[in-house]
Amino acid sequence: MDQLFDALGVLFGWKFTSQWGAFDESGVWMAELAFLTRRHLELGIQRCREAVQEATRMGNESWPPQPAAFAVHCEPRPEDFGMPSLEVAWHEV
Repeated sequence: MDQLFDALGVLFGWKFTSQWGAFDESGVWMAELAFLTRRHLELGIQRCREAVQEATRMGNESWPPQPAAFAVHCEPRPEDFGMPSLEVAWHEV
């Protein structure tokens, strides 16, 4: 959890640390993410990084996700396994 907080702190700076601090003192993040593997968490961090980059390209401000939203970022998608996205797959069908 400390590595996750470090990564999100780097990505979002004071926006993250002012809300959540330097570690999961309340245990909210651990309770929400306890079922995820390290690989899931890495995927979530990567998706947050991509969201920050996209917001920057568009001239928008990015904000850190709440624990439940971060958990959604951690869910694997078909594209992560080299398969077409759900949208593309439905179009093909």
